[in-house]
Amino acid sequence: MSVRRLADRLQVTLIGALAAALDPAERTVVLGDLAESKASPACALREITGLVARRQLAVWAEPGPWIALLAISLPVGALLSHVTRWWSDASAIYIRLYVERFSWVYMRNPGSRQEMMELAVGCALGTAALFAWSWTAGFSLATLSRRALWLTGGLFALALFAGTLGSTTTARAGFHGVVATHFYGLVLPRLFRVGLVLLPALLGARAAARRGRVLLPVALAGAGVLLLAVWGAPRVEGAVSYGRNTPWAGPGPDGSRGTGDDPRPISLRLIPLGVAWPAAFAVALTLRRTHKKHGITH
Repeated sequence: MSVRRLADRLQVTLIGALAAALDPAERTVVLGDLAESKASPACALREITGLVARRQLAVWAEPGPWIALLAISLPVGALLSHVTRWWSDASAIYIRLYVERFSWVYMRNPGSRQEMMELAVGCALGTAALFAWSWTAGFSLATLSRRALWLTGGLFALALFAGTLGSTTTARAGFHGVVATHFYGLVLPRLFRVGLVLLPALLGARAAARRGRVLLPVALAGAGVLLLAVWGAPRVEGAVSYGRNTPWAGPGPDGSRGTGDDPRPISLRLIPLGVAWPAAFAVALTLRRTHKKHGITH
């Protein structure tokens, strides 16, 4: 393949990527006009780059994308980064124990059976919490960002995967032999982030784009988020404070960090609001839209 043909193909790919930032109707018209004019790939790329830049400047002139960027993409993405890494590290210890070293002795022992049930319930609640938090975050992000979603969503993903850089967890320190392995130390946290954060966030963004009958799922997700935020508050606080080794959660009377008697100052207690506020916004916005529609109809 010649260099010229390779350059043309790359420019056509860039044109398609840039056109995705336009509204569907406008995108169809613009691409159709460029095809009819038989513009060269270089000329078409210049034209569509200028158009997308003007549209994006108009979008960023409004407060919505800035709120999405500063209140969801960066803080909530980084917070969920800590939560997923913390929970995956804690889960790795029990996965290694019950999956790789399972014995039927655990089932015959009443204490072991009770511990397994408690772990299963905790795992189910943790999964539901991450899914609900991420779904409402994606819904609110798409609603606020509009055509700037490609940037705010990309920064959300970047914060999700890079938010824990320079930090560790007590699980990595206390169970180094388990969490330091390739699967439990690298693969499992990424699976948590992709399956329990990115995927639900994409589903929430798609629900926001449909603008259809989303009142029930948004209301259910909002109620679930509030309940799960209360349940998971100490875990969310621990994910940030222990991971960053901050003085927020110093040792309690027993002298050990990470136990139930550790102090929880007000600055630490406010952190779980980061995963709860997108749900409150999504519910309020959906109720407002439904009320307006009801008022117009009647």
